[in-house]
Amino acid sequence: MKAFVDKVKNRIGIDDHLQDKLLYEIVTNVVDELKLRLPKEQAFIPQPLYFIVIEVAVKRYNKVGSEGMVSESVEGRSMSYEEDDFKQYDSFINKFFDDGCGEVLFF
Repeated sequence: MKAFVDKVKNRIGIDDHLQDKLLYEIVTNVVDELKLRLPKEQAFIPQPLYFIVIEVAVKRYNKVGSEGMVSESVEGRSMSYEEDDFKQYDSFINKFFDDGCGEVLFF
């Protein structure tokens, strides 16, 4: 976890340890949620998907205090938030685990 937290801190420009507890909590939640999105037989997050943990953790850090909001406007600056922080990464996850066997459709 420390490696993820260090990379998130670097990305958002934090040099001290004042927010480490919050960042560890965010990273832990992101890792746990990403593991739930992986195939059941996958016990760990593969290294090529580590970037997803960092990207989503940064998104969630930037939303602290605005959880549950769809958008907000402060002093003329407007922000819109995605409902599902992982949605844009689903294609990466699916591509990584795609075994080329196709899909089974039931009618």
